[in-house]
Amino acid sequence: MRRKVHYVIEPQYLWGNIAEMARIQDSELLKTLQRGLSYIETEPFASTFRGLFSEINLASDKLGKTYTKRNARPCKIIKEIADGLSQFSTDSDTLGDAYEYLSGRFAAGSGKKAGEFYTPQPISTILSAIVTLDGQEPATGQRAQAATRS
Repeated sequence: MRRKVHYVIEPQYLWGNIAEMARIQDSELLKTLQRGLSYIETEPFASTFRGLFSEINLASDKLGKTYTKRNARPCKIIKEIADGLSQFSTDSDTLGDAYEYLSGRFAAGSGKKAGEFYTPQPISTILSAIVTLDGQEPATGQRAQAATRS
């Protein structure tokens, strides 16, 4: 994966894990955040993100006088962000829909057919259905499972 996308973030530093730690008010959230920021700056990214988080001080008294109070504030903030994000619909591919719309508009503006730039969603849906037909009998639908040999 590192060769393909050039970086990998370990699971414990991904948003889903951090948001879950905040939701349950995990006492290790602050330490995990600090390790995660350090990891991103140094480990998998060479020098790409070096110093990116150098101004973030998770040990600041401005977050609270004790570790417990400093940990509670990011928990509350991250939980609120996660709750807000959860209100957005995941039923549709918003980014994909936007790409299709903009590609179609670009194609129309350049005087070319949109199909020269992308495959419209209805065509992709039809092609997907055709591919899955391999597991069906044309006249009767799904093929019967082959009997297992004993």
